[in-house]
Amino acid sequence: SVRTFLIRCADFLNRFWDLPQLFFRLILAVRFFKPALFKLQHSGYMTEWFTQLGYPFPAFCVWSVAISQAACILSFPLGLC
Repeated sequence: SVRTFLIRCADFLNRFWDLPQLFFRLILAVRFFKPALFKLQHSGYMTEWFTQLGYPFPAFCVWSVAISQAACILSFPLGLC
């Protein structure tokens, strides 16, 4: 019957309810990868830039931002952010 069909469809969709959320989290992790890698590879340039912006302790700021972005790369797909 139609009711049985709808119940089966609902059960099927309920099994995969978290896939869109996982897909979005993977996109965010990929988007965080490039800036974090840039900050880690070009820390001298980023430190100079942070100095020009007037941030206190620019080297510490660069490394803390890069490490926090790297942590988000790992934690987004796991659902921890």
